[in-house]
Amino acid sequence: MTSVLIVDDEASMRTLLRAWVEREGDATVIEAATAEEGLELVGKESPAVALCDIRLPGEDGLWLAAQIRIHHPQTAVVMTTGVLEFGAAVDSLQAGVVDYLVKPFTRERLGEALSRAWYAHKSREALDQLQRELDLRHRQITQALSDLELNINAGLEAMLAILRARDPESYEHARRVANIAVNIGATLKIAEPRLSDIERAALLHNLGRLAIPDALLMRDRATLSDDERDLVRTYPLHGQALLKNVPFLAGASEIAVAAHERYDGSGFPRGLAGEAIPLGARVLAVANVFDELVSGLNGPSVSEERALEILSVERIAQFDPVVVGALIMLAQRSPGAGSACR
Repeated sequence: MTSVLIVDDEASMRTLLRAWVEREGDATVIEAATAEEGLELVGKESPAVALCDIRLPGEDGLWLAAQIRIHHPQTAVVMTTGVLEFGAAVDSLQAGVVDYLVKPFTRERLGEALSRAWYAHKSREALDQLQRELDLRHRQITQALSDLELNINAGLEAMLAILRARDPESYEHARRVANIAVNIGATLKIAEPRLSDIERAALLHNLGRLAIPDALLMRDRATLSDDERDLVRTYPLHGQALLKNVPFLAGASEIAVAAHERYDGSGFPRGLAGEAIPLGARVLAVANVFDELVSGLNGPSVSEERALEILSVERIAQFDPVVVGALIMLAQRSPGAGSACR
């Protein structure tokens, strides 16, 4: 059963709020007259929602909201106050409060705030569950990789088999990207062992997706919350973490994660720009997006000619022009056939 904590130093106000909350649905109500008492109850009862008055004896409601955000983040806080104070409203938002009610407010207005708070609570619970699942997958895959006592090729194929079983589309994409990246690297006269590092990085650059829970991976990105989208967005970093402890993949790991940098410095995770981005990562970035465009992996597919135009004109800030030029040379060697690029 959902529980709601009411924190107000006026007994009559607590009584009124209790009656209103109980009318809103199947919820138990607990009460506190001070912020300190309220924080103790949050620790014991883990309420879904806390209704906190700002002005309390001792520590105020903003202090309580901040403590709840730090120590009990699943509890959604709704702040109440007897006066409209712009500064207090801003402070409330900074403390993670989901709504702000100025007394006297109606039962209908309280109902709206509770609905918003219950939704926030459920979203936080779901996100925490996804994070726990992510951590578990990460540990399992890391253990599996650390147990590999195989030669380089067999170890690489073992990891690709995991990806193929979980996400066949990403596996096929990785194979195509590896072929494009190796051809670009050869055109740029990149020698061994760096060329092999680029190929391995391309083959395994989506390995971090294995750590993402199925419930997130299969959802339409348009339906994801900001927190869920951030979780998915970090999968390249999970991939690096999975690969960095495998000795023969150390070079590939650095390339794979840096492939999400942008030539103008606006990428992630380190905001590298220009030639500060490893050359292999610049090659992988171009090969990856080219295949996404032509294959229609993340949207409608386009022709190779249109894909090259997008890379060299519309997204010029994202890619190394020398690398894009090498891809264009490959395409010109076999116009229309696509074999040189893919």
